[in-house]
Amino acid sequence: LELVRLPHLAQRYPKELSGGQQQRIALARCLVYKPSIVLMDEPLGALDKKLRDHMQLEIKRIHRELGTTIVYVTHDQEEAMTMSDRICLMNGGRIEQLGTPSELYFRPRTLFVADFLGESNLLEGTLERVEGTEAEVRLARDGGRARATVHGPLDAGSKVRVMVRPQNITVRSEPGDVNALRGKVLDSMITGSLTKLYVESAVGSEPLVLCYPTSAGDAPHAIGDAV
Repeated sequence: LELVRLPHLAQRYPKELSGGQQQRIALARCLVYKPSIVLMDEPLGALDKKLRDHMQLEIKRIHRELGTTIVYVTHDQEEAMTMSDRICLMNGGRIEQLGTPSELYFRPRTLFVADFLGESNLLEGTLERVEGTEAEVRLARDGGRARATVHGPLDAGSKVRVMVRPQNITVRSEPGDVNALRGKVLDSMITGSLTKLYVESAVGSEPLVLCYPTSAGDAPHAIGDAV
């Protein structure tokens, strides 16, 4: 009970506990046997976001203190990134990629991994030139040029996808020659700490998604603005 910080509730019945307290008691009942491995199957799915975030910190703290191996099953990509030392991403019963959160997020091995873990913009193009890990790509739809980092052996002329994370796109009014696209603002959404913009462009049928920290001083982008 001290490990899960609930010694003061020792005399209460289960029905007298909150959802978060019940989850911590369930964890205590499991850990009291000092198992070498613990399986958690979506343990926080029924909790609200604030309580879920708190419980994630508690489970990570307990994991550090005990050193017990925890296999944690979740469908929540953000939770997987937050909780894991290593992620095993499954698709149709097969392992798509096994690695650290950073490896899966920044160096996905397959299109499925790139598209599944976090939001991403995937732009079709043709590889024109490769020098070491640097590449130049001619984008398929509008003919624009993109400079990108290559992961894996690729030859000039290969059909490729360029992955750009929403937080790595900046909105500006003046045009550019490389890694720059023209578009029209379709929608703007404040999600809390981040503001998301959806931009229609010539490079794909899906809108580009970009995000930046929400600030009270920002002038909002109006729907229809050319950027």
